Amino acid sequence: NILKNLGHDFAVEYIAKRIKAKISVRAIAPDTEEMIGYKKTDKDFLKQTRLVPKEKFPFTIEMNIYGNKLAFMSFKESLGIIIESNAIANNMRLLFKLAWQGAKE
Repeated sequence: NILKNLGHDFAVEYIAKRIKAKISVRAIAPDTEEMIGYKKTDKDFLKQTRLVPKEKFPFTIEMNIYGNKLAFMSFKESLGIIIESNAIANNMRLLFKLAWQGAKE
């Protein structure tokens, strides 16, 4: 996750700016111990997290959709890419919405 890979100071500053700007986050994550702990901070950090079975959905990258951008980050490979496209961002947003509806609260 970002905290572990980009550092505590970066994460704290990023979260504070996001909350100050009233930007909420929705996340779908595997039900690992780390992500169960992450979910417990939802109310404090203006986010909603839905957990899915880690055996069926062993996510290994982070994906963010914001505005007309889609960011893929593989911390394991120290790799990141941002795609700027209204069409791609909108379609990925629809796929996220579909996954969100299928994930448990």
